[in-house]
Formats: sequence, C-alpha cells, structure tokens
Amino acid sequence: MNKTALYSAATLVVGALIYLGSVMFIGGQVESAIRGIEADMIQSDELIVHRFEYESGFGGGMLSYDLELSPAFDGMAAELLREVAAAIGELRASGTLDVTHGPWVGDGMGFAAAGTKLEFPVGDEVRQMLPQYPGSAPAATVYVSVGFTGSASLRLETLAYDGRLVMEDESISLFTAGVGADLVLSGDDVGVGFDIGTVELSDEATGFLVDGMALGLESSNSMSELALTFDLDELSVSDADSKTQLGVQSLAGSGSSRSFLPAIWLGGNDFTIERVSLTVDETAVEALNISVSGGI
Repeated sequence: MNKTALYSAATLVVGALIYLGSVMFIGGQVESAIRGIEADMIQSDELIVHRFEYESGFGGGMLSYDLELSPAFDGMAAELLREVAAAIGELRASGTLDVTHGPWVGDGMGFAAAGTKLEFPVGDEVRQMLPQYPGSAPAATVYVSVGFTGSASLRLETLAYDGRLVMEDESISLFTAGVGADLVLSGDDVGVGFDIGTVELSDEATGFLVDGMALGLESSNSMSELALTFDLDELSVSDADSKTQLGVQSLAGSGSSRSFLPAIWLGGNDFTIERVSLTVDETAVEALNISVSGGI
C-alpha cells in the first residue's frame, strides 16, 4: 500500500470516528435538552403533562407526548378558549415524533443538532371539498430543527392542488402551489415568513389570482425593533357579470420601526407598485410606477 492510499484510508477512518463521536455527543445533548423541556412544562400552571418520554438511540430517538393546555385566562381570552375547546372537544394533543440527531438531519433541514417532521392528515370533510386531492397525502408537513447554538427553525409546506373546490351546491376551480411559512427563533430575535407561489380561483364568471407573494416579519431585542417586507408579483380579480377587472403587478414594500417608549413606535417605510389597472364596464384606469415613502 503506497503512502497516498494509506493517508486516504487514515483520513476516512478519522473522519468516520469524528462523525460517529459527534452523533453520540449530540444525542446526549438532545436527550438532556428534552429532559429540561419536560421539567419546565411540569412546573407550568397552564400545561398538564400526561406523558412526555424520550427513548434515545444511535442517531435518533422517539418522543412520546400527551399534553393538555389549561390556560388560566380571564375575560375575552378565557371565553374564546372555552369556545375553541367546545368546538374541538379538548385542548389536548398526543402522539409520537421521530427525532433525528445531527449533525446532518436531512429533509431539507441540513446541518442541525436535531430535527423532526410532522404530517397533518386531510380530514374527511376537507377531502370532500377537495375531491382531486391526491391519495393519502398530508394537508401540510412541518419540519422542525434545532441548531447547534440553540436556535429553532420551523418550516411549513403544503401540497400543490389542481382540481375542484366543492362548497355546498357550488363547485369552482382551484389551483395552489408553493404555499408555506417559516418561523425562526434565535435568542431574542424572531423571524416569520409567509409565501404563496400561486393561488388561483375561478368559475364561469369570476376569477381571482395571487402569484408570487412573500411576507416577512422580523423582530429583535425582545420585540423592541420590528422590520416588515412584502413582495407581490401579480394580483388579479375579475367579474364578468359586472364587467370589472382589477390588476396589480410588481408590488414591493418594506418598513422598520423601533419602540422608544411604551406604545410609541418610530420608523419609516417604502412601497412601490409597477402597475395598477382597473376596468369597469367600458372605463379603464391605469397607474404606473407608484412610489410611497414615509416615516415618523
């Protein structure tokens, strides 16, 4: 065996040992963190922990949970929660989660300390409303990961749909693609994002289209600083009966504000619209390159 082959083999062995060691170390850290979360939940007055157990193995583990929300709210919040509980039976969730230990967790989450995936099934009532929904595909999938520095990321994805939307005696065409959301928690910083690739509704007389919409909200320093961004490629609404059509192309906006005193926010914002058009019967109005800026 020449020196090059020997060095290559030694490098592979060392790399494998380092990876296996990191998996074992991260697994211990994840198990310890879950025990800490369990202790915090048990001490909470607003959460009843019926079960919260983690069985750790090499490279992953199984989390079994049975949690019940019992918030001690008064006034309108308490009334709202009572109505929600009456509608869904109880504020309780139970099940199991397969947790993957890092450093590589996959499923689009990349490198992280741990990650898991939750799938939400389509209910029978929703499936009747969406008769072309594919097989046993979930209504939404949520990917949750925890970074090596303690930051947490959540990504929600929905399946594309191209078919009919049935509501009572009416049926309209529905197409959706690229609808999702993101949540990132890192210390006192929070980032939230909503995305719509395409949503299109139409029947014989009416049409509605949203294409390429993205909304982002970021807060920092314990919610004392806020930043907002908004982008929209196209919005279209049409009604053949009233001969009305509204169109908006390339809308973009951003704003930021900072809290100096309680209930007092100062900041600025900028919005631009490339084109807005409105047609009613035989009258048409069009505006191009609109720009709005302001600040307080």
